[in-house]
Amino acid sequence: MGSGMTQKQWNDAYKLLVDNGFSKKPVLKGIGPKAGEAYAWAVANPDKVSCIYARNPVMKSLMAGEQQPIDNLAALAKAGVPILHDCGALDSWLDNQTRVVEKRYKDLGGKITVIVRAGEGHFPLSPKDPKSVVDFIIKNARTGAAQAEPTAIPVKGDAPTSLYGDGAASTDDCVKKQAGDSFRWTGSGQITWKVQVDRAGDYEVALCHAAEPGAVGQHLQVSSGNSKVGYTLAMTKGVFGNKSYEMTPIKGRLRLEAGTQSITLSIPDAPKAMGVLAFRSLELIPVAANAAIEAERQEARRARASTEWLAKAGYGLMFHWTSQSVGKDGTHKPYARAVDEFDVNRFAEMVEATGAGYIILTIGHAESYCPAPLKAWEKYHPGKTTRRDLVAEMADALNAKGIKLMCYLNAASLGKYPKAGEEEFSRIMIEVLTEFGQRYKEKVAGYWIDCCYQAKERYPGFSFREFFKACKAGNPNRILALNSWIYPNVSEWQEYWAGETASPVGLPLNGTTQEHGPGAGLRYHALLIMEPYWVQEKVEMPRPRFTAQQLGDYIGRCKANGGAVTINLGIYQDGMVDPNAVNVLKEVRKRVR
Repeated sequence: MGSGMTQKQWNDAYKLLVDNGFSKKPVLKGIGPKAGEAYAWAVANPDKVSCIYARNPVMKSLMAGEQQPIDNLAALAKAGVPILHDCGALDSWLDNQTRVVEKRYKDLGGKITVIVRAGEGHFPLSPKDPKSVVDFIIKNARTGAAQAEPTAIPVKGDAPTSLYGDGAASTDDCVKKQAGDSFRWTGSGQITWKVQVDRAGDYEVALCHAAEPGAVGQHLQVSSGNSKVGYTLAMTKGVFGNKSYEMTPIKGRLRLEAGTQSITLSIPDAPKAMGVLAFRSLELIPVAANAAIEAERQEARRARASTEWLAKAGYGLMFHWTSQSVGKDGTHKPYARAVDEFDVNRFAEMVEATGAGYIILTIGHAESYCPAPLKAWEKYHPGKTTRRDLVAEMADALNAKGIKLMCYLNAASLGKYPKAGEEEFSRIMIEVLTEFGQRYKEKVAGYWIDCCYQAKERYPGFSFREFFKACKAGNPNRILALNSWIYPNVSEWQEYWAGETASPVGLPLNGTTQEHGPGAGLRYHALLIMEPYWVQEKVEMPRPRFTAQQLGDYIGRCKANGGAVTINLGIYQDGMVDPNAVNVLKEVRKRVR
């Protein structure tokens, strides 16, 4: 199976083999560009793969669409899928494919082995001495065949509990994992979780999902023992239209007894080929703790700083200026040197010309580098800080022009997700943000924290309340966004919606978004991309995705309804951006300001 085959064709082949007695966790093998297709299926089905073997791989896939396997390895690392790449030392794809996968997979906590064969190029397609490959496959095929006993998920009587698809004890074949850690549900079937309830009681239930328009009216049931609650599927609403996820309350209460038991979400009567919904999680809320939960919710809302300045600004810019950014000529300087040579004044003048009221500067991203001498950052990521404090210099240059600086930080790379345990992750995040805030005070007006929905799933005990306090260090008026992407908010402890939309979406509703959906109750903020990517990793800079009229109309309508819009601009390692994009924004300035 290779390039051009659809996900369904792969799934059908898998089902045919399993139905005829083959292993439920096969070995996936790919050579050259076919490896990308093997990876794409593995990413979508990490629980159905024992290991991956790739010979001189090219990590590109037609089946994967926009989110290519090389950028989407977290699900495999989380599932513990071992990987072997067998490459010729002269293969032209070794450095920009296998070495990139190797670093990213290890950073995610995954197990990967790379064999480099001296004197070989892209050919031959098979190694002359296959023993190490055969040993790898035999070892991991046997390991993968063993079915581990599912771990019981703790359900506490004093706080909500989230049940995700990845934590299920069993899922029917109609429930398939897709990109973004959600599950596509087709036809009738069920998901079952094994849980450990610490105290008996009644629980309210909510379903985080996006309904398919053609499935409205289908019946869902949540059951445990003799207790059950039901829900008739309605259309989910929100800024993403028919693809919007909501956290929908289900009427009734589910009775859970103390001890180990099962909870099952089932759809009994849907036609076999019907797409029913995209499932994210099932939420259990202990009725006995409702008052305390609501009290914390109100406390979080009272603690929020004002976001009026963001709405008045109307629009700003984001720059993914990272360790992966390239120069206009394709060269790539060491990060510290690039920081030393960055022309802050030229950069600030460019931002001023666009009319932006603020910028969001990316600090760390896929690789956790920081352009400043932060002790806590250096403690946890040695060698990845710099002597020059680019953050302070940039803040001063921008503030002098009336432009605010906010900072992006990546919870995954900074907090060593998913390899770190919950205590270590929490300690890193709070220590770094505390020092960061105390160092920059009013120089940094806000944070945009990435990978928060992944962190919440991995670390259910992480205290967003304590993290919120750390984010206020040095500046109680600093505003915070916790990126939950297309999903409902991960916590009330934030001020504005991260709004990773890439393109324009539904307009604000009185400064916020649809109830129960992404951004509900938070200041509306949409984050667009001017180029079809976030980081400038190649020389070519494509034409802007939006015209001045398109951007100006959207920004103007958002601003009139109390929202703000940020546009991510591609930026080279020397700090230069596309002059065409700047010209578009200059025209936007005339329309909006």
